[in-house]
Amino acid sequence: MRLLLACLLLCFVQNVCAQQTPKNKKKKTDTEELSLENDTLPNMEYRLISDSVRKAEFLEQRKRRSSRKKKKEKKIYYGIKTKVLSVRKDDGTPTIDIAQYIPATYLLNDSYQQAIYYYDTKARKIKNDNYQNLTAKIKKGLQVYLLHGKFERVKNGNTHTLGYYYKGLTHDTWKVYGKDATSENSLSEKLTYHMGHSQESRITYYDGEQTKFKEIIPVEHKILHGKYYRFHENGVLAEVGEYENGVKVDIWTEYYDSRQRKRQVQYTPSYSWHDPAQPYLYMEWERAGKVVYEYKNGKEKKIVNE
Repeated sequence: MRLLLACLLLCFVQNVCAQQTPKNKKKKTDTEELSLENDTLPNMEYRLISDSVRKAEFLEQRKRRSSRKKKKEKKIYYGIKTKVLSVRKDDGTPTIDIAQYIPATYLLNDSYQQAIYYYDTKARKIKNDNYQNLTAKIKKGLQVYLLHGKFERVKNGNTHTLGYYYKGLTHDTWKVYGKDATSENSLSEKLTYHMGHSQESRITYYDGEQTKFKEIIPVEHKILHGKYYRFHENGVLAEVGEYENGVKVDIWTEYYDSRQRKRQVQYTPSYSWHDPAQPYLYMEWERAGKVVYEYKNGKEKKIVNE
C-alpha cells in the first residue's frame, strides 16, 4: 500500500515539473529576444532606410513637377501661350527650322512693318512679307501663323541660328553659330533687335510723338548693313533698298505716294559689294503706271508718250 502511494506521488511530481519547464524556457526566450532587440536596434535601422527612401522619392517628385512647370513657362512668350512647329528645308544641306507660333489675330496694326515672319499653312513654309500684303492675304482666306517666341535653325544636326520673334517681328538677341554651337568660339554673329529693327538702327520721324516713320537706316556693328526704308508722310513706302557692309547693293526701288512704282536703280550686285560699281537707272514709270524708261540687255530704251 505504501509502495503504491509512493509511486503515485512520484508520477504527480514529474507531471508538475514537465508542465512548468516550458513556461520557464519561454520566459527565458522572451528575455533573450528583448535583450537582442535592445542590443542591435533592427527596427530603428529599418526606419532610417525607409525615411531616406521617402525623402528621395519626395525630392524626385518635386523635381519632376518643377521640370514640368519650366517646360510650360518656356511655351509662354511675353504673356502669350504658343505652340511649336518644325519645317524641313531642302537646300542641299539637311536643315530644320523649329519655331514657336501664335494665331494671326495677334498681328500688330502697324502699316510701317516691312518684314513680318509667318508660317504659310498651304505652302508649309516660313515666309515674310510687309503689312499690306500680309493683311490682304489673310482677308482672302489664307491661314497663317505668326512666329512668336524662340526660333532655332539646325543644320547638319547643329544649331546654326538662334533668336526670337515678337508677333512676327525679329526681336531680342539673335545668334549665328559656326559648325559647333556648343562652343563659345563658334559664335560668329550676335545682334539685338527691337520690334523688327536692329537696336543700332537710326530711325527718324515726321512728328514729335514718333508715330510717323520717315526713314529707317539699318546699322549693324556700327556699319550700314541690312534693309533701308524711307516713307512718305502719309505712311506709304517711298524707297526701299539694301546695304551690304556700308555699300548700296542690288536694285533700289522708289514709289509714288499712291504706292505705284516710280523708278528702280541698279547698284553693285551683293556678291561683289567689295568692288562697288557705278549705279545706273534701270526702269522708270509715270504716276499712272506706264513705263517711260527701261535699260535692258545693256541698251537704253526710252518710251515716248503717244
